[in-house]
Amino acid sequence: GSDVSAYYESQLARLTANFAFCSDIGLTLGGGLKTAEFLSGRYADVLSNLYMGYACLWYYEKNKHVKDLDKVLDMAMAQHCYKIQEAILGLSSNFPVPLMGPVMRAVTFPRGREYGPASDKTKRAVSQLITTPTEVRALLTQNVFVSKNANDRLNQISRAVAVATKADAMLAACRRERRQPTGEEQKVIDEAEELREQIIQVDSFETLSGKDHRADWMQANWSVGPRATTDAASASAH
Repeated sequence: GSDVSAYYESQLARLTANFAFCSDIGLTLGGGLKTAEFLSGRYADVLSNLYMGYACLWYYEKNKHVKDLDKVLDMAMAQHCYKIQEAILGLSSNFPVPLMGPVMRAVTFPRGREYGPASDKTKRAVSQLITTPTEVRALLTQNVFVSKNANDRLNQISRAVAVATKADAMLAACRRERRQPTGEEQKVIDEAEELREQIIQVDSFETLSGKDHRADWMQANWSVGPRATTDAASASAH
């Protein structure tokens, strides 16, 4: 965990120095940088991802006691470092002042691309952490308001996470042991199924503006046929 934090802190320090160097080169454009929107946009991408990267490190240091939070940090920081790299390489490839682009690339990324986006394996691990009852999910949802009303959709989803995870484990055990669920297991499975049915229901409205939407006032009272015939008769009369 601490190694991940230290590694990305060193990478952000390097990328910050790269950004400072690229910013100095950007001054060669003078006031033209204001109208070079693609270039200024890439500078903004670098700055915003540096800010978010340091924010991620701060958040991790405040909550590093949470089990597996380092996996979330690894995914987030991999994405930020990759985006910073691509923005800087975009600057060097499109910088309009002769020779400045190659110099920018040679100083910032002399060996070419060094960062890649988070792998599918990392994303799956993080997805599992935030969609099942874990310490990471508890941390990320601790400030989310959940109504106590059992019919509230967010309340149902919140309850379903724990129940569905438990039911899935029971069903997996039944398949593995080639047996039917016990009475207690069936109750949990039925509860999970009931919550699933409630959650996937869409809203339905019997009335629209106080009127039944199936009443006569919603039926079409015009037709293309008669109008076309009338227009043709009018044209022939003229």
